[in-house]
Amino acid sequence: KDGLELADHFEREHEEPSTHTAHKARLQNLSHQNLALDTFAPPVFGHQSDCRICHVIFGYSRTRHHCRNCGNSACGPHSRNSMALPHFGYSTPVRVCDFCFDSITAERQGATSTSSQGVVMSGKLLR
Repeated sequence: KDGLELADHFEREHEEPSTHTAHKARLQNLSHQNLALDTFAPPVFGHQSDCRICHVIFGYSRTRHHCRNCGNSACGPHSRNSMALPHFGYSTPVRVCDFCFDSITAERQGATSTSSQGVVMSGKLLR
C-alpha cells in the first residue's frame, strides 16, 4: 500500500473500537508492510474519548496523548515510552503507547542483538 492508502486504512481502523487483539493484529500488519517499504505516512491520530489501554475517560484532569506508531489515544501512564520510528521517518524518539513499545521492542530484540539501539524509556510524566 502507498502512504495515502495506508492513511485511509488507519482512518477506517480508528472508527471502530480497538481491542487488545485488534491492536496486536494492526501492529503485525504494519510490521509486514514495513518489510516491503522503507517509510510511509504515519497514522492518522484517533480522537477517542478514552484511553485504548485502560479505558479511563479523558477530561480536564486526564490528558489525551497520541501514539506516533498506531495513532490511538492513550492516557499519560500508558504513553510514557519513547522510541525512534524510522518506518515513519522519526529518527529521534517520539511518544508511543505501551502496546506499541512492547511489541516493537520484542520485534527488535528478535531481529537483532542490538535491539536497544534507538529505544529510550522516558521519565514519569507529571500531572
